[in-house]
Amino acid sequence: MFGLVSTYTAKVRIEHDRGPVRRGYLPAEAEPVIYGLHGPVATHYGVDESVIPPRASTLDHVVAAAAACLSGTFAAALASRKINPRGLVTKAEGRIDTEDGVLVIKRIDVAYNGLQLTPEQRPAAEEVLATHAKQCPVARSLEGAVEISTRIA
Repeated sequence: MFGLVSTYTAKVRIEHDRGPVRRGYLPAEAEPVIYGLHGPVATHYGVDESVIPPRASTLDHVVAAAAACLSGTFAAALASRKINPRGLVTKAEGRIDTEDGVLVIKRIDVAYNGLQLTPEQRPAAEEVLATHAKQCPVARSLEGAVEISTRIA
């Protein structure tokens, strides 16, 4: 089945708390996800972290969502080639720039660590690395807006 097929509608509820703090109620989660600001993001928005405690920002959550989805897609593709992804630890860094006064994620670099690849498995793992992002829903959703790189560390 190819082409566009409407499959799912994500329904979330966001409640505003004190200052920049928001609670996100997501499907299948009993507890809300808390969004806030910290570090340079708090500074950008003029938030005093001594008054409003630091929390992960929505930008951090987008980077984490991309890394989690890519990691799952990568691990599943490895497993389908009989390569055990046990030990896989994914680390990601998101580069956030200021564009016309707005913080914008421009790049996400993802590193797959902890794989115990044999020399025989390495070519198949590199093949998976070269193609898996096209099968990742979050990476596909960000395509054209955020540059994503992946590597086996």
